[in-house]
Amino acid sequence: MTPHLTVGLLADLKRRQVEIASELENEFGELNRVLEKSGVATHDEPQEAPLWERETTSLDLHCLRRLAANIDLRGELPEPGCEENVDDDEPTNSYYELAAGKKSILARMLTPASKIPRHFDHLIVHRDNDGFYLPLDFKAPIDFHSKVSGPGWIGSSLRLQAECEAIAERLAQPDVNAASYERELACLELVLEACRKTRETGSALILT
Repeated sequence: MTPHLTVGLLADLKRRQVEIASELENEFGELNRVLEKSGVATHDEPQEAPLWERETTSLDLHCLRRLAANIDLRGELPEPGCEENVDDDEPTNSYYELAAGKKSILARMLTPASKIPRHFDHLIVHRDNDGFYLPLDFKAPIDFHSKVSGPGWIGSSLRLQAECEAIAERLAQPDVNAASYERELACLELVLEACRKTRETGSALILT
């Protein structure tokens, strides 16, 4: 799977493929209805904006999420992520359990009462290739089911940027061999660039 990150897609489609642009406009209408029900301000997608698009890999994205989960629940950096360790990581699994409202014995061990967990929801609690990040500030990602595209998530690109900046600060500490986190850094830099583009243009970051 190759997640694609796109900012300014609606404006680009209006220049090239008007019929598909209309479908995406309907999707934004669906999103705004969900935002209103959640008590969040609605999003006005620009009709004119430059197109920015990049791609990453699911492995790199999951390695970054694994890094964030370990920082949050263990307060420590894990070994750099790879195909062998990314899918069976206890803190990552515990983070998803907590996000789903569950708390296993392991999750309770990793999150003592004195610790407030889950500071990386907009990075971790989101789909790889189906959803939106909007340049709006709201606390928690919103699960939705669109009549246009089916299930997905709405995240805040502002919160996502803050979460990724916190990871970057941790990796910049003098006791960290940041170069060893090659996959995580590549994805981190890409996501930060995407978030900056949403701020600059007011456009949504779309994952496909």
